[in-house]
Amino acid sequence: CMSCPDKYKQLGTFYRYYTGEKRAPIPTIFVGGNHEASNYLRELFYGGWVAPNIYYMGTSNVIWYGPLRIGGISGIFKTHDYLSGFWERPPFRKKANTSMYHVREFDVEKAKRICGGVDIFVSHDWPEGIERHGDIEQLLRAKPFFRKEVEQGRLGSDANRAVLEKVRPRWWFSAHLHVRFGATLDWASNGSGEYYGPPSGLPSSTGLVEGGSTGDTAAGPSINQDEIVLSDLDDDDSGSGPTSACDNKGESGLRANKRPKLEEDDGQSDAAGAFAVHLPPPANLYHGSTTTQFLALDKCLGRRQYLEIIEIEVPDDGQQQAQPMEYEFYYDPQWLAITKCVHPYMSTTRSPARIPSSTIDNDELSKARAWVDKHIKDFRIPHNFQPTAPAAAPPYARPDARLPRPDRFGNYGSNQRGEKYLYKNPQTMQYCQMLGITDEFTNDDCL
Repeated sequence: CMSCPDKYKQLGTFYRYYTGEKRAPIPTIFVGGNHEASNYLRELFYGGWVAPNIYYMGTSNVIWYGPLRIGGISGIFKTHDYLSGFWERPPFRKKANTSMYHVREFDVEKAKRICGGVDIFVSHDWPEGIERHGDIEQLLRAKPFFRKEVEQGRLGSDANRAVLEKVRPRWWFSAHLHVRFGATLDWASNGSGEYYGPPSGLPSSTGLVEGGSTGDTAAGPSINQDEIVLSDLDDDDSGSGPTSACDNKGESGLRANKRPKLEEDDGQSDAAGAFAVHLPPPANLYHGSTTTQFLALDKCLGRRQYLEIIEIEVPDDGQQQAQPMEYEFYYDPQWLAITKCVHPYMSTTRSPARIPSSTIDNDELSKARAWVDKHIKDFRIPHNFQPTAPAAAPPYARPDARLPRPDRFGNYGSNQRGEKYLYKNPQTMQYCQMLGITDEFTNDDCL
């Protein structure tokens, strides 16, 4: 279920890592973009291993790698899908193939609730306006067709800008626009701490726009002339399309009536034992950063700037004595609490999720954090990768092999038995069980 013209649909070498024939030599973290196997990534909605030593951040996430706190958000920004719920279900028709990788307000609102310092944040889209903090002329010499978007303040993602302004990580890495570009955002020199000027505005499920006005004033995404052309595949702005198999036209898709009752902390929490060995460093090890270093790299092609090695100073927490290659991955306790707290508001239809404002749900978030501290004893991310789908077999296992013709829904790899396109992933099942939430995407009722 990759969204791109048929001429690009050929099997690469990832299956060798998926089957264990090869193994990534260093721990690798990535977020999803707009040309991914979206059905596979949907199995790992909350994040997980796509292959041994290769970790997908999910639609949004915060984790630790040793003493480094790393956040991420997947996908690209599209105004007409921003407020939608996660309605896509198999069989994934063409509209679902594209909307699955569009950023949702739900994930942005989760990310905006991150507190404490973040070392690294990763996105596919650039944050809107970041070019104003780097060498714009050099950027326009490399990509002259960006000039109109730059002049209008529309280059990049409004959603990522909102997250950047809230989280203010030490480093922010992006891709998507196929050019190397660096920038330094000095929050302290901006007086009030504003990014620069008013944002172009995000649509909101409450009718309010982040920029302070009302209505949907968000500009459309900038056009990247170098990326795979999707004009013949992308959906229109009407919001129409196939109805999800889980859509219930008599319900809004909001799950307020299914809200779990969080246990009150009785003051006898035994979470202290969990913090002794298997908890990552505290999130308040330092309180944010006065500057954010931004870096985007080019496509993985010859004579292009697509690889860079950066040394990042890590805070000394007095416990991390291991070498970088010996660090472990940890869940972030605060992010687990955010995920548990907002889960009842998640929409799995086209109706938008309606997460209460931060002034309303602080008490709920505190209860969720108390629940996490009490019930989760080991925050290490388990190395529990398991293949969920049949691996590639000859003749399609050759790197240069073309896939067979798609079925009538535009999908590949189906068979006459009506094979499901979305598999239950043990990693997601284990994650949901750990948090006491339901897997809304791979349960039998939705397939």
